[in-house]
Amino acid sequence: MDENFEQNVMSTPASAKKDNSTTKIVIGVLVAVFVLCCIIPICVMAMLTLMGPSVGNVFSNVVTTLEATTMP
Repeated sequence: MDENFEQNVMSTPASAKKDNSTTKIVIGVLVAVFVLCCIIPICVMAMLTLMGPSVGNVFSNVVTTLEATTMP
C-alpha cells in the first residue's frame, strides 16, 4: 500500500500540469466567447443606427404599395 501511495504522490505534479494547461484553454475559450457576446450586440446596434432610416423607408414603401392596390 505504501508503494502505491508513493507512486500517486510522485505522479501528482505531472497530472497537475496537464490540468493546468487544460484550465488555461478553457479560460481562454470562455474569455473569447464573452468578448464575442459583448462585441456582436454593439455591432448590431451600430448597423441598425446607420441603416435604420433606409430599412424604415422600405417598410413604408411596402405599406404604401399594399394600400394602393385594390382588393378584388
